[in-house]
Amino acid sequence: MKLWRAILLLFLFTGVTLAAHAQDGLLHFAQFQPKDKSLEEQLGLTQPKPLPEGEKEQKAALAQRYSRDCLANPTPGLSLNAQRLLCGCAAKGMREKMSLPEVRGLYFSDEKSALYRKKFYTEIYGRCLALPMEHMVRQDCQNNAGLQKTKGKQKEKFTRACQCTADTVKRLMEQDGPVYMDRALSLDWSNPDPLAVLMNDKQFTRKRDGYLKRCITIHVDGLP
Repeated sequence: MKLWRAILLLFLFTGVTLAAHAQDGLLHFAQFQPKDKSLEEQLGLTQPKPLPEGEKEQKAALAQRYSRDCLANPTPGLSLNAQRLLCGCAAKGMREKMSLPEVRGLYFSDEKSALYRKKFYTEIYGRCLALPMEHMVRQDCQNNAGLQKTKGKQKEKFTRACQCTADTVKRLMEQDGPVYMDRALSLDWSNPDPLAVLMNDKQFTRKRDGYLKRCITIHVDGLP
């Protein structure tokens, strides 16, 4: 396989235009840009209007509020479909995996609010990244300008390599999403977008790019 074909597949990744250019034989990528909003603004952490009676109804109302605020504050680089997957999954996790006191603690500040937010961003948001990132990686890879120039069996091979990469990234986030988000928050809790910290994390990007190269080797070069 010609080297240029592998390089072309690296031009688009993570839903962002990756400005790649040769310098000392290396590729340099544009950074995933964070939102210009605080965590509180992203979650809409202002006290909501009076909640309905009943624990189940209150939790549903707060989860619905989160979903609405999440969609209203899209993450730069995520497609609309990927954003919907992320917001819907996180809202569902909030309803199913957090108690009412934990969910209320996200919106009504108390002494455990920081712990509740960390749980939400690691155990729920972190695992939910598997769905939008699988979608994002597959779409960006398949929409790559270099791939669009290929035809026939060669294009089919590259398409399989794209799906292979997306599936592998999905499995990574299903398993290690909470660990990556915990690392992102520990590096810079004040950062307005933990996802941006994750996407710029060198450990993560090395794995992501390694998966792509490995999938090209298997599906395009036909090597074991």
